[in-house]
Amino acid sequence: TIGSFVITARDSFENRRPGGDTINVLIVRWNVKTNKILDVNDPPGTATVTDNSDGSYSTTYSITRAGIYQMQIQFGSVFGAGSPFILDVKTSAAELSKTYVYGQLIQVQAGRASSAFVQTR
Repeated sequence: TIGSFVITARDSFENRRPGGDTINVLIVRWNVKTNKILDVNDPPGTATVTDNSDGSYSTTYSITRAGIYQMQIQFGSVFGAGSPFILDVKTSAAELSKTYVYGQLIQVQAGRASSAFVQTR
């Protein structure tokens, strides 16, 4: 999944900031039942944040595995912007033209183990 969104930074008077803020986006696999990170050893994913120099920040991220994720937006050292957000990433149907089968397909013998792998995109 590739996603994008725009963050607009405002001050306490709702005026648009001029840009130059430090903004980070952290994405972790999330266990909604325990309300905790699914695997603490799995490093968080990040998004690419581009300062548009007008108080807005274009943000893109890529998630390559289906599952539940938590996304947090960090301004300097403070989390905010209504985050965290829960993302539910689903798999899509495989595209036949990008599906490959490989392994021991030619020399298969009865009674002997063999391996075949299917790679879908």
